[in-house]
Amino acid sequence: MNRGRACATWSMDVNERDPQQTHSHEPGFEWVEGRRHMLDVPYMLPKDLQEISRLDFQHYIYRSVLKGNYLAPITQPTRMLDIGCGTGRWMLEMATEFPNAWIVGLDLVIPTPQETNSIFPPTCTFQQCNVLNGLPLPNKSFDYVHQRLMAVALPALNWPAILNDMVRVTHPNGWIELTETDIITHNRGPKTTQLLTWVAEICRMRGIDVLLPQKIGQLLQAARVHNVITRTYAIPIGRWGGRIGMMARTNLHAIAQAMRAPIMAATALTLQEYDQLIEETLNECEQYRTFGNLYVAYGQPAES
Repeated sequence: MNRGRACATWSMDVNERDPQQTHSHEPGFEWVEGRRHMLDVPYMLPKDLQEISRLDFQHYIYRSVLKGNYLAPITQPTRMLDIGCGTGRWMLEMATEFPNAWIVGLDLVIPTPQETNSIFPPTCTFQQCNVLNGLPLPNKSFDYVHQRLMAVALPALNWPAILNDMVRVTHPNGWIELTETDIITHNRGPKTTQLLTWVAEICRMRGIDVLLPQKIGQLLQAARVHNVITRTYAIPIGRWGGRIGMMARTNLHAIAQAMRAPIMAATALTLQEYDQLIEETLNECEQYRTFGNLYVAYGQPAES
Protein backbone atom coordinates (compact mmCIF):
# COMPACT_ATOMS: atom_id res chain seq x y z
CA MET A 1 0.00 0.00 0.00
CA ASN A 2 1.34 3.41 -0.97
CA ARG A 3 1.69 5.36 2.23
CA GLY A 4 3.34 8.51 0.92
CA ARG A 5 3.79 11.74 2.84
CA ALA A 6 0.74 13.77 3.77
CA CYS A 7 0.74 17.48 3.03
CA ALA A 8 0.44 19.30 6.35
CA THR A 9 -0.41 22.81 5.24
CA TRP A 10 -2.40 24.61 2.59
CA SER A 11 -1.50 28.22 2.00
CA MET A 12 -4.29 29.24 -0.39
CA ASP A 13 -6.48 32.01 0.99
CA VAL A 14 -10.05 30.72 0.94
CA ASN A 15 -11.14 34.14 -0.32
CA GLU A 16 -8.62 34.11 -3.18
CA ARG A 17 -10.17 34.62 -6.59
CA ASP A 18 -9.47 32.08 -9.32
CA PRO A 19 -6.74 33.65 -11.49
CA GLN A 20 -8.35 32.13 -14.59
CA GLN A 21 -11.79 33.42 -13.72
CA THR A 22 -13.70 34.84 -16.65
CA HIS A 23 -17.26 36.01 -16.72
CA SER A 24 -17.81 34.88 -20.29
CA HIS A 25 -20.75 32.64 -21.04
CA GLU A 26 -19.13 29.22 -20.76
CA PRO A 27 -21.60 26.48 -21.75
CA GLY A 28 -22.67 24.40 -18.75
CA PHE A 29 -21.23 26.77 -16.13
CA GLU A 30 -22.02 29.96 -14.27
CA TRP A 31 -19.99 32.26 -12.02
CA VAL A 32 -21.55 32.97 -8.63
CA GLU A 33 -19.81 34.98 -5.91
CA GLY A 34 -16.54 34.63 -7.82
CA ARG A 35 -16.76 30.83 -8.07
CA ARG A 36 -17.35 28.66 -11.17
CA HIS A 37 -20.30 26.28 -10.70
CA MET A 38 -21.74 23.61 -12.98
CA LEU A 39 -25.30 24.09 -14.15
CA ASP A 40 -28.12 21.54 -13.91
CA VAL A 41 -26.31 19.01 -11.69
CA PRO A 42 -26.92 18.02 -8.03
CA TYR A 43 -23.29 18.77 -7.12
CA MET A 44 -23.19 22.12 -5.32
CA LEU A 45 -19.43 22.72 -4.89
CA PRO A 46 -17.52 24.77 -7.49
CA LYS A 47 -15.37 23.53 -10.36
CA ASP A 48 -12.45 25.94 -10.50
CA LEU A 49 -8.74 26.21 -9.68
CA GLN A 50 -9.41 27.03 -6.05
CA GLU A 51 -11.50 23.88 -5.68
CA ILE A 52 -8.82 21.79 -7.39
CA SER A 53 -6.35 22.90 -4.72
CA ARG A 54 -8.85 22.09 -1.96
CA LEU A 55 -9.60 18.65 -3.37
CA ASP A 56 -5.91 17.77 -3.52
CA PHE A 57 -5.46 18.99 0.05
CA GLN A 58 -8.47 16.87 1.11
CA HIS A 59 -6.91 13.89 -0.67
CA TYR A 60 -3.82 14.20 1.55
CA ILE A 61 -6.02 14.18 4.65
CA TYR A 62 -7.74 10.94 3.68
CA ARG A 63 -4.53 9.31 2.49
CA SER A 64 -2.98 10.09 5.87
CA VAL A 65 -6.00 8.71 7.77
CA LEU A 66 -6.13 5.50 5.70
CA LYS A 67 -2.33 5.22 5.55
CA GLY A 68 -2.63 4.75 1.82
CA ASN A 69 -4.91 5.17 -1.15
CA TYR A 70 -7.01 2.01 -0.82
CA LEU A 71 -8.03 -0.74 1.60
CA ALA A 72 -9.16 -3.53 -0.74
CA PRO A 73 -6.63 -6.39 -0.87
CA ILE A 74 -5.48 -5.70 -4.42
CA THR A 75 -2.04 -6.98 -5.38
CA GLN A 76 -1.22 -6.43 -9.05
CA PRO A 77 -4.27 -4.87 -10.72
CA THR A 78 -3.97 -4.42 -14.46
CA ARG A 79 -7.06 -2.31 -15.19
CA MET A 80 -8.43 0.21 -12.68
CA LEU A 81 -11.38 2.58 -12.88
CA ASP A 82 -11.79 5.78 -10.83
CA ILE A 83 -15.36 7.11 -10.91
CA GLY A 84 -15.59 10.81 -10.14
CA CYS A 85 -11.82 11.19 -10.52
CA GLY A 86 -11.82 14.94 -9.81
CA THR A 87 -8.29 16.32 -10.02
CA GLY A 88 -6.81 12.91 -10.87
CA ARG A 89 -4.53 13.01 -7.82
CA TRP A 90 -5.59 9.53 -6.68
CA MET A 91 -5.00 8.16 -10.19
CA LEU A 92 -1.55 9.71 -10.39
CA GLU A 93 -0.45 8.17 -7.11
CA MET A 94 -1.91 4.77 -8.01
CA ALA A 95 -0.10 4.93 -11.36
CA THR A 96 3.15 5.42 -9.44
CA GLU A 97 2.44 2.41 -7.24
CA PHE A 98 1.19 0.23 -10.10
CA PRO A 99 3.11 1.43 -13.19
CA ASN A 100 1.90 -1.46 -15.34
CA ALA A 101 -1.80 -0.86 -14.65
CA TRP A 102 -4.10 0.97 -17.05
CA ILE A 103 -6.19 3.52 -15.12
CA VAL A 104 -9.33 5.20 -16.46
CA GLY A 105 -10.78 8.27 -14.74
CA LEU A 106 -14.38 9.37 -15.30
CA ASP A 107 -15.79 12.77 -14.42
CA LEU A 108 -18.19 15.43 -15.64
CA VAL A 109 -15.25 17.83 -16.01
CA ILE A 110 -11.83 16.50 -17.02
CA PRO A 111 -8.87 18.26 -15.39
CA THR A 112 -6.33 19.89 -17.69
CA PRO A 113 -2.56 19.70 -17.11
CA GLN A 114 -2.54 23.45 -16.52
CA GLU A 115 -5.16 23.13 -13.78
CA THR A 116 -3.59 20.18 -11.97
CA ASN A 117 0.04 21.17 -12.57
CA SER A 118 0.72 17.45 -13.02
CA ILE A 119 2.06 15.25 -15.78
CA PHE A 120 0.12 11.99 -16.06
CA PRO A 121 1.77 8.88 -17.49
CA PRO A 122 0.37 7.25 -20.66
CA THR A 123 -1.27 4.59 -18.48
CA CYS A 124 -3.77 7.20 -17.19
CA THR A 125 -6.75 7.99 -19.41
CA PHE A 126 -9.52 10.50 -18.70
CA GLN A 127 -13.02 10.26 -20.09
CA GLN A 128 -15.78 12.82 -19.71
CA CYS A 129 -18.87 11.03 -18.47
CA ASN A 130 -22.05 11.57 -16.50
CA VAL A 131 -22.40 8.36 -14.52
CA LEU A 132 -26.12 9.06 -14.11
CA ASN A 133 -26.37 8.04 -17.76
CA GLY A 134 -24.50 4.78 -17.20
CA LEU A 135 -20.86 3.73 -17.51
CA PRO A 136 -19.78 3.65 -21.20
CA LEU A 137 -17.49 0.70 -20.58
CA PRO A 138 -17.48 -3.03 -21.48
CA ASN A 139 -18.60 -5.78 -19.12
CA LYS A 140 -16.00 -7.23 -16.73
CA SER A 141 -13.30 -4.87 -18.02
CA PHE A 142 -11.72 -3.81 -14.70
CA ASP A 143 -10.25 -5.70 -11.78
CA TYR A 144 -10.45 -2.73 -9.41
CA VAL A 145 -13.17 -0.04 -9.39
CA HIS A 146 -12.82 2.94 -7.05
CA GLN A 147 -15.33 5.67 -6.21
CA ARG A 148 -14.79 8.37 -3.60
CA LEU A 149 -16.91 11.24 -2.22
CA MET A 150 -19.81 10.98 -4.64
CA ALA A 151 -22.60 11.11 -2.03
CA VAL A 152 -22.88 14.88 -2.57
CA ALA A 153 -22.96 14.47 -6.35
CA LEU A 154 -25.37 11.59 -6.96
CA PRO A 155 -29.05 11.57 -5.99
CA ALA A 156 -29.85 8.73 -3.60
CA LEU A 157 -32.39 7.19 -6.00
CA ASN A 158 -29.64 6.69 -8.60
CA TRP A 159 -27.21 4.82 -6.38
CA PRO A 160 -28.63 1.28 -6.92
CA ALA A 161 -28.40 1.60 -10.72
CA ILE A 162 -24.90 3.08 -10.53
CA LEU A 163 -23.67 0.31 -8.24
CA ASN A 164 -25.20 -2.33 -10.49
CA ASP A 165 -23.30 -0.77 -13.38
CA MET A 166 -20.10 -0.84 -11.33
CA VAL A 167 -20.66 -4.54 -10.70
CA ARG A 168 -21.20 -5.04 -14.44
CA VAL A 169 -17.83 -3.55 -15.43
CA THR A 170 -15.88 -5.34 -12.67
CA HIS A 171 -14.31 -8.75 -13.14
CA PRO A 172 -15.80 -11.34 -10.71
CA ASN A 173 -12.38 -11.76 -9.08
CA GLY A 174 -11.92 -7.99 -8.85
CA TRP A 175 -12.78 -5.48 -6.16
CA ILE A 176 -15.10 -2.49 -5.81
CA GLU A 177 -14.22 0.13 -3.20
CA LEU A 178 -16.33 3.08 -2.02
CA THR A 179 -15.16 5.89 0.24
CA GLU A 180 -17.49 8.54 1.66
CA THR A 181 -17.39 11.05 4.47
CA ASP A 182 -20.04 12.46 6.78
CA ILE A 183 -21.97 15.40 5.38
CA ILE A 184 -23.37 15.99 8.86
CA THR A 185 -20.67 16.06 11.56
CA HIS A 186 -20.87 14.79 15.15
CA ASN A 187 -20.52 16.57 18.53
CA ARG A 188 -21.96 19.74 17.08
CA GLY A 189 -22.63 23.08 18.71
CA PRO A 190 -25.81 25.11 18.05
CA LYS A 191 -24.33 27.30 15.28
CA THR A 192 -22.88 24.26 13.53
CA THR A 193 -26.22 22.49 13.84
CA GLN A 194 -28.00 25.45 12.24
CA LEU A 195 -25.54 25.57 9.35
CA LEU A 196 -25.78 21.84 8.73
CA THR A 197 -29.59 21.98 8.91
CA TRP A 198 -29.50 24.35 5.95
CA VAL A 199 -26.97 22.12 4.16
CA ALA A 200 -29.18 19.07 4.73
CA GLU A 201 -32.21 20.89 3.32
CA ILE A 202 -30.32 21.98 0.19
CA CYS A 203 -29.15 18.38 -0.24
CA ARG A 204 -32.69 17.07 0.17
CA MET A 205 -33.95 19.43 -2.52
CA ARG A 206 -31.29 18.02 -4.85
CA GLY A 207 -32.16 14.41 -4.03
CA ILE A 208 -29.04 13.84 -1.94
CA ASP A 209 -29.27 11.71 1.21
CA VAL A 210 -26.96 13.14 3.90
CA LEU A 211 -26.97 9.78 5.71
CA LEU A 212 -25.98 7.76 2.63
CA PRO A 213 -22.24 7.66 3.51
CA GLN A 214 -23.10 5.50 6.52
CA LYS A 215 -24.92 3.01 4.28
CA ILE A 216 -22.33 2.26 1.60
CA GLY A 217 -21.65 -1.25 2.89
CA GLN A 218 -25.36 -2.07 2.79
CA LEU A 219 -25.66 -0.58 -0.69
CA LEU A 220 -22.83 -2.79 -1.96
CA GLN A 221 -24.51 -5.88 -0.52
CA ALA A 222 -27.81 -4.88 -2.12
CA ALA A 223 -25.97 -4.72 -5.46
CA ARG A 224 -24.94 -8.38 -5.01
CA VAL A 225 -21.39 -7.59 -3.94
CA HIS A 226 -19.92 -10.35 -1.78
CA ASN A 227 -17.25 -10.38 0.94
CA VAL A 228 -18.11 -6.80 1.88
CA ILE A 229 -15.83 -5.24 4.48
CA THR A 230 -16.62 -1.86 6.05
CA ARG A 231 -14.35 0.44 8.01
CA THR A 232 -15.06 3.70 9.85
CA TYR A 233 -12.43 6.29 10.75
CA ALA A 234 -13.13 9.30 12.99
CA ILE A 235 -11.51 12.52 11.77
CA PRO A 236 -11.24 15.32 14.36
CA ILE A 237 -11.98 18.86 13.21
CA GLY A 238 -9.99 21.55 14.96
CA ARG A 239 -6.74 22.23 16.79
CA TRP A 240 -7.78 19.77 19.47
CA GLY A 241 -7.24 16.97 16.93
CA GLY A 242 -3.58 17.68 16.25
CA ARG A 243 -2.19 17.80 12.70
CA ILE A 244 -5.09 15.93 11.11
CA GLY A 245 -7.56 18.06 13.06
CA MET A 246 -5.95 21.27 11.82
CA MET A 247 -5.99 20.00 8.23
CA ALA A 248 -9.66 19.03 8.59
CA ARG A 249 -10.44 22.46 10.03
CA THR A 250 -8.80 24.17 7.05
CA ASN A 251 -10.73 21.91 4.70
CA LEU A 252 -14.04 22.61 6.46
CA HIS A 253 -13.41 26.35 6.26
CA ALA A 254 -12.76 26.08 2.52
CA ILE A 255 -15.89 23.97 1.98
CA ALA A 256 -17.97 26.50 3.89
CA GLN A 257 -16.61 29.30 1.72
CA ALA A 258 -17.25 27.26 -1.43
CA MET A 259 -20.88 26.67 -0.40
CA ARG A 260 -21.52 30.29 0.46
CA ALA A 261 -23.50 31.01 -2.72
CA PRO A 262 -26.04 28.14 -2.47
CA ILE A 263 -26.51 28.59 1.29
CA MET A 264 -27.00 32.34 1.05
CA ALA A 265 -29.43 31.81 -1.83
CA ALA A 266 -31.47 29.43 0.33
CA THR A 267 -31.47 31.64 3.45
CA ALA A 268 -31.90 35.28 4.36
CA LEU A 269 -28.29 35.60 5.53
CA THR A 270 -26.17 38.56 4.51
CA LEU A 271 -22.52 38.03 3.57
CA GLN A 272 -21.42 39.42 6.93
CA GLU A 273 -23.83 37.14 8.80
CA TYR A 274 -22.67 34.11 6.85
CA ASP A 275 -18.99 34.80 7.49
CA GLN A 276 -19.77 35.28 11.20
CA LEU A 277 -21.62 31.96 11.26
CA ILE A 278 -18.62 30.17 9.74
CA GLU A 279 -16.30 31.71 12.32
CA GLU A 280 -18.61 30.62 15.14
CA THR A 281 -18.84 27.13 13.65
CA LEU A 282 -15.06 26.77 13.59
CA ASN A 283 -14.90 27.93 17.21
CA GLU A 284 -17.54 25.35 18.18
CA CYS A 285 -15.42 22.61 16.60
CA GLU A 286 -12.85 23.32 19.30
CA GLN A 287 -15.36 23.72 22.13
CA TYR A 288 -17.42 20.60 21.35
CA ARG A 289 -14.61 18.50 19.82
CA THR A 290 -16.48 18.07 16.58
CA PHE A 291 -15.53 15.18 14.31
CA GLY A 292 -16.64 13.56 11.09
CA ASN A 293 -16.41 9.93 10.04
CA LEU A 294 -14.75 8.55 6.94
CA TYR A 295 -16.46 5.39 5.69
CA VAL A 296 -14.86 2.77 3.45
CA ALA A 297 -16.56 -0.32 2.07
CA TYR A 298 -15.17 -2.83 -0.39
CA GLY A 299 -16.14 -6.21 -1.79
CA GLN A 300 -16.25 -8.48 -4.83
CA PRO A 301 -19.04 -8.73 -7.41
CA ALA A 302 -21.05 -11.91 -7.52
CA GLU A 303 -20.69 -14.23 -10.47
CA SER A 304 -23.28 -13.36 -13.12
